[in-house]
Amino acid sequence: MAVAVTSYASFAIFTKLIYAHSEMQPLDVASWRFLLATPLVWLYLWLRGRLRGAVPLPPRRQLLLLGGLYCMASVLAFFGLRQIPASIYIILFFTYPILVALIGHFLGTGLQREGWLALSVTSLGVALVLAPSVDALHWENIVLIGMLIALGNAWVAALYFVASNRILFRLHDPGELARAVAWTMLATAGIMLVIALVNGLRFPQNLRQTALLLGLAVFATALPIVALNIGIQRLGAARSAIIAMLEPFLTLVLAAILLAERLGGLQLFGGMVILLSVTYFEASSLRRAARAAAEAVA
Repeated sequence: MAVAVTSYASFAIFTKLIYAHSEMQPLDVASWRFLLATPLVWLYLWLRGRLRGAVPLPPRRQLLLLGGLYCMASVLAFFGLRQIPASIYIILFFTYPILVALIGHFLGTGLQREGWLALSVTSLGVALVLAPSVDALHWENIVLIGMLIALGNAWVAALYFVASNRILFRLHDPGELARAVAWTMLATAGIMLVIALVNGLRFPQNLRQTALLLGLAVFATALPIVALNIGIQRLGAARSAIIAMLEPFLTLVLAAILLAERLGGLQLFGGMVILLSVTYFEASSLRRAARAAAEAVA
């Protein structure tokens, strides 16, 4: 799980480095990410003998829907990171767990008191992060637009997780889930391939650009998917979810070390408010699930 979380945290770093050392645009980077990473995930399934499973997968059209949402979330991430620092992006993006709960509330799941409290506090944190850019609100303000894209990305990611939970609810075994994720990635890669054929695709021009794209595909995409699958098998979903909450903090550290990014005082405070609120909400959800499981056993 430490490998998975650290690898996911490197996603924004690799993306910023690619933009810094190439002329590639967001659609180019998104296309290369999935065209390179998807075969690696399928290779892992083949080596582990998991191309077939005991539980039938959901219909392909449902996996295509997940692939479309995954594709949209990824493209928005690359557009957002084109315009704003990685540290601000990850703070705004990590509002998605509470958005998942909010969407679930409107779909009939219900949002507990802790959820409403976390939503209110998170909204305050978002306002603090956005505040330094609000004074200059106009269409040319690419920083503010990038922030709004990051929030939009959080909403799309939340929709993806809600849809994924409803479509894949029968797949409790991590191996079955890995197979479903592989099909979802294949759908995403197919969509990105069509976009690349229509829009054109820039190729890496030197060894550095090639290495950064491979790093994005291998270390920030395929490796964390595989490591997450193994981690959930060994630790269980609850403990894995707790460790996963370290991702935004690791991204902030990596951005400070490798990209020399520094947040303003107000933005740093707002970011801490968001991350602590989401951590509180996730911990409360896990405790509530544990109590429900204990009562069911009793």
